[in-house]
Parts: sequence; C-alpha cells; structure tokens
Amino acid sequence: MESLRPNCGLLDPKFEGYKLSLDPLLLSSTNLGSAVNDIPLKEELFSVQHMRAFGNLNHLVLDSWMDGGKPEVVYFVNENYEVQRAVVKDKDISSVDTVFKIPSVDKTKDNLNAALLFPSQSLACLSDGCGKLFLLQTESRTKDISQSTEWKVATVYQFNHPSLLLHALQSQQTGSVSCLSLSITENEAATSVKDAHVVHLELITFSPVTCLSSGAVSYSSEMLQQFIGYSAPVYAAIEPGCTAVLVASERPFSLAKR
Repeated sequence: MESLRPNCGLLDPKFEGYKLSLDPLLLSSTNLGSAVNDIPLKEELFSVQHMRAFGNLNHLVLDSWMDGGKPEVVYFVNENYEVQRAVVKDKDISSVDTVFKIPSVDKTKDNLNAALLFPSQSLACLSDGCGKLFLLQTESRTKDISQSTEWKVATVYQFNHPSLLLHALQSQQTGSVSCLSLSITENEAATSVKDAHVVHLELITFSPVTCLSSGAVSYSSEMLQQFIGYSAPVYAAIEPGCTAVLVASERPFSLAKR
C-alpha cells in the first residue's frame, strides 16, 4: 500500500485559472424510442459511500477501439434493458439500433445501473445491475457499423448481490478477460457510523477454453480475489498486465478470499 502526498513545490502561486472559449459547442440530438436506464439511489442508500460509489455514472459508453477515421459510436442501456448503439457521422447522430437484449432481469429494490465496458475489439463486458455479469461476443462491431449486428452471450457470472462493473481488461498473453466489480452491503457487526457498510471489490476472470475436437472457443468464469474495506474507492482499476488491482481509497482494503 502506498500513500500519496501532495508536493507543494509543484504549485504555481501566480496561477489565475484557465480561460474557457466562449464559442458555442456543437449540439446534435435525436429522439429515443425508450428512455435511458437510469436507476436512482434509494433514500435509505444515501450514505457517503453509496453516493461516492454509485452517484455519478456516465450512461454513455464510447467505443475506444474504433479507428480514428471512422464515425464515432456510443452505447447505452435503455429502460427495457436493451444495449443500444448510436452512430455519430458527420457530426450528426445517423442511427440508433439495438445490439443486445439482457435476458431475464431479476429486478429488486437493490438494483443498480447497468454498466458496459469493452476489453477488446471483439468482446464486451456487461453488468446488468441485478447481479449478473455477461461476457459478450460482439463479432465485427468495429469493422462495418453500417450493418446491423447482434451480440452473443459467451458466458455469465452470477454475483451474490447487485454489483457495478468498474473495469475490464483482456490479457494479451493468455486471452483471459479480467473484470473488477464493486458492491456495498450493510455491516451487521458495525460499532460506529464509519464501518456501517462493507465495500466489496471482486476480481472476476473469464478464461478461454478451446475444444480439442472442433476448435471452438468457450469461456469459463471464476472469482479470483475479493477485497473488503469500509470506504468506497476514489479510483479502482486492474493494472495493464492483469496481475494486480490498483486502488485509491481513504481507508485500506484487505484480502477476503484467495
């Protein structure tokens, strides 16, 4: 564990701030058939830790694997639990279509917002906010966006409680996909407000398995590690080599399961 300390020598006492341009920003809009899936926090979950963990989620997901010369593509999950793709071409939204429908959503009072991440050009990781983490095969989503596409489920991991997907990364050496998720539960053994909730960080891995007879590739899922703490992290991610988890938090995390 490392402690980060501010270096006052790097501060410029004469700095007066940034000057923003007054030029109007380009705005493009389109009507959606169904609203974006936005699940607000329940009143009983308005703790500091819940707000820090779940209170500021960007529902639009940019596909960073798209080539720079192609139109931009953004994704979001609508209120029908459909993953929708919006194509921005020539500074206008040219189309919005559905690429995946989340099956059998188990809605409860503890549900969170869905989260979508792209660990590679052909895979996507999707947490439905209800306790399931999907590894999706997205075929050629970055090659020909003019064609409609339908993503397929490679495998599903079941959480014990609703979780938010924070980060997903594919190992270049093994092809395995590592996912980091966050959830918060009540601490029944709490003795003060500071430890009223337990914050869980879970490291999930999807490992490719090749069938010897057909050569087809499937995926197995496993929880590698679980970390617990008493404050929601300011930052948490998997390091690029997929060998460690980086966490910035007010209070330390400890290993709960090997």
